[in-house]
Amino acid sequence: MLGYFPDCRLFHIGGDEVKTLGDEQYAAFVERVQRIVQAHGKRAIGWQEIAKARLLPTTVAQYWDHRAAGDAVRAARQGAKLVLSPALMTYLDMKYDSSTTLGLMWAGAINLRTAYEWDPATLLMQLRRWEAGILGVLALPLAPVCRPDCPGLCADCGEKWADLPPGHGHETLDPRWAALRERL
Repeated sequence: MLGYFPDCRLFHIGGDEVKTLGDEQYAAFVERVQRIVQAHGKRAIGWQEIAKARLLPTTVAQYWDHRAAGDAVRAARQGAKLVLSPALMTYLDMKYDSSTTLGLMWAGAINLRTAYEWDPATLLMQLRRWEAGILGVLALPLAPVCRPDCPGLCADCGEKWADLPPGHGHETLDPRWAALRERL
């Protein structure tokens, strides 16, 4: 995979919600993958759970799950850099409330005003000593948001590229994205 992206500096190794490996197996896997990524001249980035392994100083942990903030703290204490993507504030593919048609609910309902007004400096106050290790905030949709049955892949609407008609447009883009366009 690394060969397909010669210009990337970071390579996401995943690492979240692993249920089939024991702790030692998981740590060994993460440590091995970090070395492979580094051998290709890239920096590994993975979800916050990777902090259960010994992290290389070049590794980046992506904080997403507020229920496991200790993983982000553990990553920072190991010298890893952090990207903040807390699901309750930055997963913009969540529904506004239970009556919203489009979006998901696994992280809970996320009111756009709450997400927009969120101050990242208020997150993980225990990381104050390691503030220089926070690279920034990443918010993006992980699920298609243009319509409930969207099959995925097009970055704007989730349609399969192979199925797109000539002149494909994005008139059905989720209004939440349209509203953010002015601010981005």
